[in-house]
Amino acid sequence: MNSTRTGPKIILTEQESKIRSLLVEAAKFMDHIDRDKECKLELRVTGGWVRDKLLGHESNDLDIAVNRMTGAVFAKRLQAHINANTDRLGLRPQQVHTIALNPEKSKHLETATTKVYDVDVDFVNLRSEEYTESSRIPIVRFGTPKEDALRRDATINAIFYNLTTEKVEDFTEMGLKDLNRGIIRTPLDPFATFKDDPLRILRLIRFASRFNFIIEEHVKMAMKDEAIKKALAVKISRERIGVEIEKILKGPDPLLGLSLIEETGLFNFVFYPPLDRLDQGQGPQSSLIQGISALRYILDKPEVSILTANELNDRSAMLQVYLFISVVPWKDLKCRNANKKMSEAVSIVIIDGLKLSSSVGTSVAKIVNSLDLIQSIMESEATWSRKQIGLMIRDCGNTWKYTMFCAMIFELQKHVDDAGTISNKSAQLVIKGFKRLYQYIISNELSDVANLKPILDGNQLQSLFGLKAGRWMRLAIEDVIEWQIENPLSSAGDCREYMLTLKDTYVRMQVSKGGTGNGLK
Repeated sequence: MNSTRTGPKIILTEQESKIRSLLVEAAKFMDHIDRDKECKLELRVTGGWVRDKLLGHESNDLDIAVNRMTGAVFAKRLQAHINANTDRLGLRPQQVHTIALNPEKSKHLETATTKVYDVDVDFVNLRSEEYTESSRIPIVRFGTPKEDALRRDATINAIFYNLTTEKVEDFTEMGLKDLNRGIIRTPLDPFATFKDDPLRILRLIRFASRFNFIIEEHVKMAMKDEAIKKALAVKISRERIGVEIEKILKGPDPLLGLSLIEETGLFNFVFYPPLDRLDQGQGPQSSLIQGISALRYILDKPEVSILTANELNDRSAMLQVYLFISVVPWKDLKCRNANKKMSEAVSIVIIDGLKLSSSVGTSVAKIVNSLDLIQSIMESEATWSRKQIGLMIRDCGNTWKYTMFCAMIFELQKHVDDAGTISNKSAQLVIKGFKRLYQYIISNELSDVANLKPILDGNQLQSLFGLKAGRWMRLAIEDVIEWQIENPLSSAGDCREYMLTLKDTYVRMQVSKGGTGNGLK
């Protein structure tokens, strides 16, 4: 079989056609200048752009592989060609940015980036890679198109588009078939592929969940190999793992991605703090099967959700939900933080284990920490009051709906067996309970109580009580807010009268401060 087997024709947009024509023209000019070179320049679009175009999706992710010079050299000569033909091309030369070799960030070869017709285009040379036993950093050299294709993580990412011939090239002889059949597989033996670079495990899970493709069984078997998973923990930085996890959880089907993480036994290697923060055997068991089943139960029945369609489609907010079902097993557990002090594990798993933002880690930890409060409220429905529910919402903050949503998932998880089957009768009871709580919030106009400002501020309270500022003010402000929640239609004057009944409490707090006399003005 011909290794350059051609496939379907790719239809270029007008902008892509202009880019192609310019690059081919520049390559021919360079060949004319470099007449002593044995081989002519060949330019190929590689990777995601080809895959996406063949799937019918538009893409601006243009990566160009060059055969006989580095990407940086070609990009600089391209801009020189543009500079010499500015008027004819209607272009101005652009700066070339070189992305240096950085193995720790998975950049194993220098890459050059420049703008061509307002599109960022990356240039790099064709290459082959050879890995050692102890490192995921390969020995890199110039390679042939086939060598470059075979080194890639998946056959569907190893399809090229030759800019000169305008033909699709499948040097693995599997990429086009796999793309048509919806199969994820590695060009070479998966055990060797993952051993060379274990991060590819998560990349393939990401592609499977993005395109709803099936991971080939032999590949999946290699993903489950304990030595491969240990290599993921040892050889791959937490930053790189976190990048892949965030892409999976912000993708079109995060639950499929999480299902594959669970199926391949990756929980203990992904949703974990840095290994030096734990005592051996301290970590929890995964509850992803239960979390996925509970969340899918809700998503499959939109009428039972307390979130609107727009809220469910908010990927940044839903990232916290998907992280919640992933890290909730760490609830009530602690591990060492960066200062070697014991701290709540949830935020450490997200911030230090996955290197996601501190705001995301803190938000998810806050959701987890709210579970016990919400559970106690659900168990005391007969005594619900505006004050009790309002304070719950203030404790949860502006994202209280997502916190309640996660609490519903957490309760539903308790009714999911190890096979992922949920008891419909029990689930309906849980959902009805949360729906009643939600309706209580709406009917009592408490949904915006997290933003409630005190009707009396600190200066007004000092004047009312004749006290200097002190720690009593925090309690007084809280008392004002609680009174407002219970008395939504009352005035500031009514609040002053109520607060005066509590004056002795604040005076005692001020006097007990020490060194302040009686604390009076």
